[in-house]
Amino acid sequence: EENLQVVEFGKKKSTEDPVRTNFQVSASIFAEADLDQSKGMVVLWLGANTAAELTYDEAHELLTKNLSKKQESLETTSEDLKYIKAQITTAEVSIARVYNNDVKERRKQRDGGEEDS
Repeated sequence: EENLQVVEFGKKKSTEDPVRTNFQVSASIFAEADLDQSKGMVVLWLGANTAAELTYDEAHELLTKNLSKKQESLETTSEDLKYIKAQITTAEVSIARVYNNDVKERRKQRDGGEEDS
């Protein structure tokens, strides 16, 4: 979402005047830079040592598409997590019933076959 906001900002500010900004080089290390907005291009880090120079419109489209895919994936994962939590609850209840039955059977054996009711 932050990358999308940066691309939208760059698209609005695409003038001849450079924009001064700070960017993260690595953990806790930042550098200051002047961004040349006249080209109307932005470089996106794609990962795996790969970067792509795209126009603002192309970058906006790519980031929007990726964001929607990630949101769909998040929804699916949340539904899967709810299902797993329900299965854990079912398993815990089953374990408790087995344990309680075992306790009941041991009491029967200990008391000489008398029934607890």
